[in-house]
Amino acid sequence: MEEYLATDQRPVAKCLEDVGNADIYVGVFAFRYGYVPPNHHQNPKGRSITELEYRKAENLKKTCLTFVVKDTTPWLRTFDEAYNAADKGDRIKTLRQHLLTEKMASALSNPYELASLVQTSITKYLEKRKQANSSTPQVSEAPPPRYLEYPKTRVALSGPAAFYGGLCPGVLWSGVGSGGRCWIV
Repeated sequence: MEEYLATDQRPVAKCLEDVGNADIYVGVFAFRYGYVPPNHHQNPKGRSITELEYRKAENLKKTCLTFVVKDTTPWLRTFDEAYNAADKGDRIKTLRQHLLTEKMASALSNPYELASLVQTSITKYLEKRKQANSSTPQVSEAPPPRYLEYPKTRVALSGPAAFYGGLCPGVLWSGVGSGGRCWIV
């Protein structure tokens, strides 16, 4: 959200719109649950924007690639709700547990590991999609291309913006923050 320009639109509406326009959802979950919009802002269950984005992507049957920071990762206490939230971090713990047990979330401990995991996961997704879209298998004796060519793919990013800076070489990231977009080029 940090990169959004001024509009006459609520943050939750803009973030959910971005998820709806994305081809892939990438969620990064650490130890902060995030901003919880008031119930009357499309949020009757009192969820954070980050969780609303994830649930929206799931409901729309988007490919959801989720990444969870390991519990053993050093983290500033100001960004750890187990120490400073009224619920002692119960909401983020519940969401993290759901992702680690009910989904194929990747665990990570630093930004470089995240960059590698995201790049590998998106590349595998794009390769699978490219194979599914080709009607006849192509056999070639030529060596594989050095760089894979894909059409632009919209990726909705969700999670702590601190991890996004310089995330993946070969990937142009824009709109870093909850609901931001990334174009695979």
